[in-house]
Amino acid sequence: MASQGYVSRHTSIGSDEHLCGQTVSELIIECQQDPTSNISQSQMLDFKKRLHIESEYSPIIDQLCVRVREDPARVRYPTYDASVGFVPTKEVSEITKTEELGMGVHKAHITGDEITYVYKEADRPLYEPRDSETLEQEMRNLILLRGVDGVVQLVAAVVSRNPYQTMGINSSDGQTVLRGILLVYHSNGTLQSFLQSPKKDLPWLQWAIQITSALSRLHDFGITHMDLKPTNIVLSTIAMEAVLIDVSGVGGTSRDWLSPEMRTLSEPLSEDLKSRIQNDIWALGKIVSVMANATSDETEQRLLRQLSHLATTEFLPRTPLQDALSLLSQT
Repeated sequence: MASQGYVSRHTSIGSDEHLCGQTVSELIIECQQDPTSNISQSQMLDFKKRLHIESEYSPIIDQLCVRVREDPARVRYPTYDASVGFVPTKEVSEITKTEELGMGVHKAHITGDEITYVYKEADRPLYEPRDSETLEQEMRNLILLRGVDGVVQLVAAVVSRNPYQTMGINSSDGQTVLRGILLVYHSNGTLQSFLQSPKKDLPWLQWAIQITSALSRLHDFGITHMDLKPTNIVLSTIAMEAVLIDVSGVGGTSRDWLSPEMRTLSEPLSEDLKSRIQNDIWALGKIVSVMANATSDETEQRLLRQLSHLATTEFLPRTPLQDALSLLSQT
């Protein structure tokens, strides 16, 4: 029998010198059935007074012990290294979330600034430890991709002092952690929304060129997308140009947008760079196939279908992206 409780190190629950510093402690109360056994890293509970005789715990009160460990399900806030990439920072207290766009993703404003941004935070529903790693990797990739056309741009790293900071530590000496990232917001929505309600005179071919070019630039930096799909492409606010988002490369995959050879693997994100590039090219081919069905221009249809055929072949290697760009430019 065991019960669990959670407490941040800065929370006072009587004597807290045995809690884990600078984090969230998990307290596990267990019944030691064999008094000669030694439950690892546990100590017998010391009660200030005896329980009432009718308490359900009364028969085992002398067998209860407590074990303290760092909560494995806590939100992990990575330590922020200000020397990496010289990224502007904003305190989390300056961020006001205005609308949820997805799990852990919001429209947001900065205090004193009416511009709308996208705020991606570490603390999200159904949090898993890899979410923090994904956020860190996306920030690293966006630093590399600063100024690259067709890729969403990083505005700032959102930071704070460690929210689990132990009492007694001077706030000025506390650890600075990454709470999220602030990105440029594009108000025209995703490519998926345009595919669902196609209209005349949309620049499908130009969007295909922009997506292909941006993907090629990712690969030039040794970055693969691995979740390329219409919902991860937005249209820029002013120029209506295609922009790739969610470029961590490690945040997960969508089975319908994985290449045939990747669908059979349990860990496609662990494959080598060449294999992941081939997957991205296949996903591009599937996207342009859907775009070909949306356009009413015969020339666009022909070029997009040609590229789709070359990019989605099961024979590797698939068409290089520079060749794809040359094909799409034949107008």
